[in-house]
Amino acid sequence: MSRKKDYRPSHMAASENSNVEPKPEKPRKKSAKARRRRVHPAIWITAAVIILLIGGSYLGFSYFYSRLNVSHSDHSTETWQGEKPETDAGDDLPDEENWDYDVSDVTNILLIGVDNDNLEGLEDRGNADGLMILSVNKSTKQVVLSSLMRDVKVSVPGAGYKTKLTLVYHYEGLATLIDTIEQNFGIPIDNYVMVNYLSVVDAVDAMGGIELEVTSDELYWMEPKIINLNELLGQDADANLIDPSQAGTLTLNGIQTAAFLRIRYAGDGDFDRTGRARTVLMALANKARDLNMAELLSLANRILPQITTDLSQTRALSLLVNMPKFLSYDMVSNRIPIDDSWYFENSNIGSFVIIDLPVNREFLYRSIYEGAND
Repeated sequence: MSRKKDYRPSHMAASENSNVEPKPEKPRKKSAKARRRRVHPAIWITAAVIILLIGGSYLGFSYFYSRLNVSHSDHSTETWQGEKPETDAGDDLPDEENWDYDVSDVTNILLIGVDNDNLEGLEDRGNADGLMILSVNKSTKQVVLSSLMRDVKVSVPGAGYKTKLTLVYHYEGLATLIDTIEQNFGIPIDNYVMVNYLSVVDAVDAMGGIELEVTSDELYWMEPKIINLNELLGQDADANLIDPSQAGTLTLNGIQTAAFLRIRYAGDGDFDRTGRARTVLMALANKARDLNMAELLSLANRILPQITTDLSQTRALSLLVNMPKFLSYDMVSNRIPIDDSWYFENSNIGSFVIIDLPVNREFLYRSIYEGAND
């Protein structure tokens, strides 16, 4: 038999000769107040620090978010008042009845690079010369970067004509550009981020330059672009020039990188141009990984005011919080049109890239939603 514990104080303990065993006292329950007193002060201090950190981080994020140019207005009313191109009717868009796939695990963000620095008649709204769809797929754990070639001939929904993809923003505005991409390529766009090419100058300079592999042909065609940017930014015309004999792995400053992005005739024309845009974007991302917190904050303060987006504060915060996870995903880089699915068409208003739309729509869908890359 187990021995019962004697809860009595020592002065009330039963003697060995006692015939009557006193009834043991029941242990008294401690009050809630007493229990609260037993919580170590360090726990409260730790909790307070966490709350302050969370609150401070949110306030800091709110500050940086406020630095963005956030636009939620309907841009479809921003129609161009000048003469639109006379091309064939744009009434043969594919229907979207196949949009029955699950999009909950995928976020598609349209990246738009606008070039209106030195184009006659485009002072108010330039061409969308850089167009990429950044797709984050949490299911396949991939980040897919899909370049859309600027000269692809597309049907403009509601406008009744076809034109180059790069000109849709200029003629019809932002909302129509997004509608055009969605309906021609069959991919829903969740948000957009838009910058001017001059923004690249500040971003690269704030990072101390980026390292790129540059050919002599690219350096040759960069020269007039560098001179143009020098004039726009008030620098000497001959500043920042690089002799083609220096081709190889170079550290480019902001003006040189912007010129690298804007050249069209080096290599395989616009096909290589889309590749250069993806190369610069990935180089910027890799350089950002090496920056310390102070450098990142300085970069954000400098760059964010030059970015226009419709990202809500909630979605922007979600992307920021999940950024370390997304950076661990596989990065996939594609180009539309894919090889052997296009041909050139020349007309009195310029040269177009005519693509096999069903083939490219299927490839884009499979690479973004299924992780396929063939």
